Amino acid sequence: MRYLMLSLCIGLSITLLGSVDKYEPSYYQGDLESAKALAKSQNKFVFVKFYADWCVPCKWMDETTYSDPTVVGKINSNFVPLKVNIDDFDGFALRQRLGISVLPTVVIYDPQGKMVKRIEETLPPSKMITSLDQVVSNNGGNVKRSINQSPRQQNYKVSTPKATYSKKSYKLQLGVFEGFENTMAFLDRIKEKVDQQAMVLHDYKEGKTMYKVLIGRYKTHQEASDARQKLQSLHGLDSVVY
Repeated sequence: MRYLMLSLCIGLSITLLGSVDKYEPSYYQGDLESAKALAKSQNKFVFVKFYADWCVPCKWMDETTYSDPTVVGKINSNFVPLKVNIDDFDGFALRQRLGISVLPTVVIYDPQGKMVKRIEETLPPSKMITSLDQVVSNNGGNVKRSINQSPRQQNYKVSTPKATYSKKSYKLQLGVFEGFENTMAFLDRIKEKVDQQAMVLHDYKEGKTMYKVLIGRYKTHQEASDARQKLQSLHGLDSVVY
């Protein structure tokens, strides 16, 4: 399992999903500098998508936004698209150089190689289309940085996939869900009741992606059991010690 920490209104944490669909941008196979050179020669912008294999919202955007025919058409027509895996050697170096601390992140450069837009949010197709149109119609313009403007105000903070929670600690499992939207709907329902960090783990069962919602980090099983009883008595939330 991989995990990705995030901040919702209550400081929840998360991780996600499956595979890319039919459509996707024609990603350039090269580094950022050569992508800039190509874009300059073609009078295009450079569209840099930062991602990680373990990143939940990145994969959600792959399955929705980056498989949308209109989005793909606009990117391929007006941009040299480049995707950067922050866990690769070169990707990690670029992540540090540009200060990428949130996923998903998109950085856009104009044909002259100047950064003109930085997007740090989970965008559905409609919002991505608007952002692309603004960049092209303004011919770049001034650098704009969009942060945490997704409908659920999610701030997905980057965490190395090699990091793991100590097996000596216990947590409370609030539920297991099929589908990212179902998981987010549950987190929305409990956000007024759970004022502590939570984590969402994803795993695969019979070809389906399943999500476990966990909270807490308790040193002993008894401490976790006491927290479980308190959660039930105060908020009516059922859970199991994990």
